[in-house]
Amino acid sequence: MIAVACNYGFASAQPEKDEEIYHILQKGYISIKGQTNIFDFTGKAIQHEGELKEENGKYTGTVILRFNNLDMNLPYAKKVLNDPEYMDANHYPIIKILLDNFHPEEAPAQVNGALTLHGITHPITIETRFNYISPVVAIEGKLKISQSSFNVKPYNWGVVKVDDALEIIFRVFFCEDHKGMPEYDMISQAEIKRLFEEYNIKILIEKDYFGCEELKKK
Repeated sequence: MIAVACNYGFASAQPEKDEEIYHILQKGYISIKGQTNIFDFTGKAIQHEGELKEENGKYTGTVILRFNNLDMNLPYAKKVLNDPEYMDANHYPIIKILLDNFHPEEAPAQVNGALTLHGITHPITIETRFNYISPVVAIEGKLKISQSSFNVKPYNWGVVKVDDALEIIFRVFFCEDHKGMPEYDMISQAEIKRLFEEYNIKILIEKDYFGCEELKKK
């Protein structure tokens, strides 16, 4: 399990809504870890896409990584990603992680979902940690996959061979924004300070906007 500080903050009671949408912030990362028969390797992306939707008390989130934003310390990494015999990223440019049917206030240790890779989707179980300080949902997750189950041939060159198993670790932040102040109190000054100190996320409380500064700038 990923070691993180988890101090949970909860929003006050909110009126019922049909659907809420949280937009992803560019504060987190997605990492891919693997091994060869000689050394370990990692790939890390700090640019990603996705959103979190709440409907009738349950949440569904998507996180998308594009291979062209993935920085890998693996020799010949571009060939590994783009070669049609292997990952074929030119035709299958994304990894998509689905997190389904959960509520962040419950801080589930596991979330069921699906992973799409190389044009193939398989159900997955993701180890998770949550920090929910409305309007921000912070999620850390970890899952293991085999490349061959997605019809990806593990790459090899010379005497170096990449193992079939890969580990995907991610840390993502979603934020709900409001055009105008909501009618209910969503966050305390102490929580605003903690979000900034722990995650460098700045919350704006203005007459015409409530939410994360990063989203207002878009």
